[in-house]
Amino acid sequence: MGDESYLIHGTLGKDFTCKYVAAIHEAAHTSLALLCNGKVSYTSIKKANDESMVGVTSWSSTTKTVKDCKFVTGLAGIAAQQLFEDPVVRDLGPDTDRKQTIQAMWVERIDEENAERYEKEAIRQLRNHWPLVESIAQSLLEATNGVLGRMEILKRFYEYNKKGKEET
Repeated sequence: MGDESYLIHGTLGKDFTCKYVAAIHEAAHTSLALLCNGKVSYTSIKKANDESMVGVTSWSSTTKTVKDCKFVTGLAGIAAQQLFEDPVVRDLGPDTDRKQTIQAMWVERIDEENAERYEKEAIRQLRNHWPLVESIAQSLLEATNGVLGRMEILKRFYEYNKKGKEET
């Protein structure tokens, strides 16, 4: 498998709760891409014209990327929202990620029914690595322009891995 690039984007509703959820959503994509040996270029959130939040995560797979990673990573934002207790947060925003992931699955002739399996795997991974998701989301919320570049993302990933090794 050669390198492939992916751009994951979506729109969420208004207010700070939406900004926080957008940050968690994009941090989930970023975290799972990193955990699958993907190369994340940047992740961002910003206000759209109507005050909703737009998020983008740009990443690419490498020859070391775990098989099916693009599908699990593609569904990670939706999966992260499923971990919130509030049903409004769970359903916030359009279903863009799921549609993009299913289209990618069709291209590779993978049955659409596998989407549920990939989403469950994303939820499992997010639960196991939630501190990483929160760290990246917090950095994204604090970023002046709402963008985290590769170096800042790798710094958060390094700190997460270092802390994990210290605890074991």
